[in-house]
Amino acid sequence: MKNHWLRGLLLGVSLALLLGGTVALAQQQITATADQECLPCWPGPWGPDAEQDPTEEYVLRITVENLDENQLLCEQWTAPGAAPHYPVCSPEDIGEGTVLFSVAAGCDADMCIWYGDLEGKPDTDPCFELVFGEWRVDFWQQDGGEPVVPEVIPASVSFVLAETCVVEEVEEFVPEPGTIMLLGSGLAGLAGYATLRWRRRE
Repeated sequence: MKNHWLRGLLLGVSLALLLGGTVALAQQQITATADQECLPCWPGPWGPDAEQDPTEEYVLRITVENLDENQLLCEQWTAPGAAPHYPVCSPEDIGEGTVLFSVAAGCDADMCIWYGDLEGKPDTDPCFELVFGEWRVDFWQQDGGEPVVPEVIPASVSFVLAETCVVEEVEEFVPEPGTIMLLGSGLAGLAGYATLRWRRRE
């Protein structure tokens, strides 16, 4: 009896520790989400020195959350059909658990990225050559030094850069009245057949 009690206690403590570790690990796992699946290019000149900013629908926002405030945030951008660009890390500890990236591209210019929202973009943010298609961005954190891309990327996000983003509308299927009548007649016939067969058995 004593051994059963001890084994039960050990099992309970082990499960509690395992559950706690799993929850802590899930909380520390960084995540990245984009507010658009498709980003249309801004129909005009665009870049750090552009006089006119693109409107809201031409700006993609990527939110990276659950970050360790004491580590560097690193990123790597990959253009469609190309090798990944050289990874970069934030120059210092991020100091907050959530970071917002904004992305915009001019149809006759480059695709530029900056920290924060549309307002107050600095002139030093990176710009990549305009390439239409699906882009991928990988995010991870490290203590310092040169960027080292991990074998398992903890957070990634993809989006399509296009001249125009077309929303495909799924047409709702509405059966014609004649089809409904045929279906109803068929069901009524089957019901009548079943009733007659049941009466014959009786």
